[in-house]
Amino acid sequence: MADRQVVCITTTGLKIDCRCITHIGRWGDIGRITRDEIIRRIESKSDTFWVKHPADGSRVDVRIAHRGATKYLRTESNDTERDNLLKLPEC
Repeated sequence: MADRQVVCITTTGLKIDCRCITHIGRWGDIGRITRDEIIRRIESKSDTFWVKHPADGSRVDVRIAHRGATKYLRTESNDTERDNLLKLPEC
């Protein structure tokens, strides 16, 4: 299993909520991975993904969330009001 840090995101435009994320960029990798591919890797337990907490640098894991039949990515709950993925720069 690979453990990968997420350092940037690509969105559909406005960063309203995590459903707008279409791709992520990983630390040490060239290029981006689609949301659907990341969901597949998390579900198959072949990879884990995480971001650095903006305040203290601690690890915050990326998880799969659901809204109806739609699967999307977000970070696990912590002390921030907004999702940590949405705080990452665009890539």
